Amino acid sequence: PGKIPNSTIPALRRLSLGLVYLVGYTVLSPHITEDYLLTEDYENHPFWFRCMYMLLWGKFVLNKYVTCWLVTEGVCILTGLGFNGFDERGKAQWDACANMKVWLFETTPRFTGTIASFNINTNAWVARYFFKRL
Repeated sequence: PGKIPNSTIPALRRLSLGLVYLVGYTVLSPHITEDYLLTEDYENHPFWFRCMYMLLWGKFVLNKYVTCWLVTEGVCILTGLGFNGFDERGKAQWDACANMKVWLFETTPRFTGTIASFNINTNAWVARYFFKRL
């Protein structure tokens, strides 16, 4: 008790995941652009295609922010700021600065899952200091 465990491996995991998102964004950025949404070619496609393209574009643009959050979380873990105590099995928890549950965000079929997995600390702060006071 009182000693913070080694944070290198958990920090490198978050950094690596952030780099995967960064590489994906960098590779796809020339091909999925918002400029295409204003072209006549886009306008001439069927409605279902336009909806799917806009869905993919929005998801793709969000990857920039996911990259920033994951890299920042890795830095917080590495410095020890991300340490959040131990769970009931004695395993260190590194989620004090977590802003995203990536697996839940990418796989949830429900809107409530998206809210629960995205912008976690901000949502908790708003719930604690704003909504509970209303």
